[in-house]
Amino acid sequence: MNSLTKTHARSRILWRRAGALAPLLGLGLAALLFPAASTAPSPAASSPRRGLQDIVLDTPPLRLVFRPARWEIEVFHQQQSVLGYAMSPFLPRPHVRGLHTLAGDSLLPETPADSAQPRGLTFGFSVNGTNFWDEVPPVGAQFPSPLPVRFLGRTPTGLPYAFFRHSVLWLDPTNRTAPQPVPLALLTEERALTLTVDKAEGELALHWRSAFAVGDAAGAKAVLTGGPDHGLILPLPEDRAGRVRHVRAGTSPPPGEPGPHESDARWIATHHERDGRAFMTVVMVGPRNAGTPRFVIRSTPQPSVAATQSLDRTPLEYRAGQTFRLDYLVLAYDRPRSPAELEDRYRRWTAEIQTAADGPR
Repeated sequence: MNSLTKTHARSRILWRRAGALAPLLGLGLAALLFPAASTAPSPAASSPRRGLQDIVLDTPPLRLVFRPARWEIEVFHQQQSVLGYAMSPFLPRPHVRGLHTLAGDSLLPETPADSAQPRGLTFGFSVNGTNFWDEVPPVGAQFPSPLPVRFLGRTPTGLPYAFFRHSVLWLDPTNRTAPQPVPLALLTEERALTLTVDKAEGELALHWRSAFAVGDAAGAKAVLTGGPDHGLILPLPEDRAGRVRHVRAGTSPPPGEPGPHESDARWIATHHERDGRAFMTVVMVGPRNAGTPRFVIRSTPQPSVAATQSLDRTPLEYRAGQTFRLDYLVLAYDRPRSPAELEDRYRRWTAEIQTAADGPR
């Protein structure tokens, strides 16, 4: 049994134990896992129910705060928020709702904490015809487990990192509130995010790793399809529309054209300018990701960069019981980097994930 299979087996046991407890307490599984979920989360809530107090990990220079009453995680670097992750069961998808450079520049659109529409770094495609990408119902539900594994540490080279991992069941929308959701999942996912800080380089590195297994509800196989930009999408703030420059594998689209522009590439970099400061975001695709890596750049109506597997051109099929994994690296720099520097960074990252086992690097 490989490491992905073992991880998914542990996840299924935890889901089933939670489901077995629910009838004894007269609760649905969603009510048991999310006891405050009878109403939408309120940012103004000042007295969370017992057991829903904030859980804080503090290992300078990083601090990780898990807020079970609001179903979110926030990571701070030296008192400055650098990452926010939303995982409410009311959302279509768990997603990164806030991402900042070490200098404090925001890289994502501003989204209220209680917004029902994810506008941050998010991920989705279609599975056996169920759409897990669009935001207009009916849309498939990425249903998260309530208590993520989380810890702070340092890499072998001494860089501080924050790590958290949780399970996600990819469900048909009619099964979102089912008391026993595991057998109804089209896919089961173990999602792990590792945020590493390299202050000397002005770099914030977010490794998004999704390990999948074909769910029971998929039947004999799971077929992944999607539109041109279905995959991992990085939306840009509206005030950057037409004011950013993209570089990918030595090429860039003509400035000012609305696009969309498409390119097969390993990584793409976006140059930002704001208040006289220049900074950069980079999205890199893991070398073992299935399909053809392709980036889609949109300037209007919502500027964005999407890292895709070209599912609109060639669907991917996985048989019952099969596992697969997707890796992405999102980099935030407080100053621009050259293509040669980014190529070197890509080689270092791919060397790390080629040999990495479960857990952070």
